[in-house]
Amino acid sequence: MSINSLKAESNFESLSETQFQNKLELANEKRKQLLARAAEFYDQDLYDLYASSALRFGADSQLQIAYINSSGSDYREALQNYQKFVSFQEEELKPVEQEIRAIAGEMRGIKEREAEARSKQRELQEEERFKAERKELVDKLYEALDAIYAQIPQEAHDAGMSTAIAMETYLPELVGKAQLIEYYIKKFDDVDLPSHLTAIKKDLKDRLDI
Repeated sequence: MSINSLKAESNFESLSETQFQNKLELANEKRKQLLARAAEFYDQDLYDLYASSALRFGADSQLQIAYINSSGSDYREALQNYQKFVSFQEEELKPVEQEIRAIAGEMRGIKEREAEARSKQRELQEEERFKAERKELVDKLYEALDAIYAQIPQEAHDAGMSTAIAMETYLPELVGKAQLIEYYIKKFDDVDLPSHLTAIKKDLKDRLDI
């Protein structure tokens, strides 16, 4: 890469999308003006004659030479005109079109980066919502479990009973529900996708009304 290319790339990196749009409009206007001045560089009719005959007979063939000369034009003049056309394309028009493509490419890059940033932001927001909803459900499960355990009478604690024995002794009708809540609390360890969360929410609503 040339020093000038590096400088141009460095300058591009510091430009905003609006500045790129202005540069693109200027470059397109420059191209439009160049095309309007094409007659200053070559003769369009003579170029068309040379190009069509080259396609028909082969460039610089005897048949092409004879055809151009018989058409009232001079072959050497047509060839020189064609070379002027090539010079115009390469030296005048091509640099401007390369600039237009470079600017357009940079603008596409900006839009792609912006789209990627928006996508990542949405992903982060969705992840935060997912985590918050999962935590809320786990908290509700713990609250429901604590509410059951809170019904264990003090005498069970005084006797040194384990929670499981105390539940079997004093709250047998709630053992199944407590075990189910504990099952779902552990199940949340494997809930890492929104689809999993949706499924477990339906289960909690149907089986525990949570």
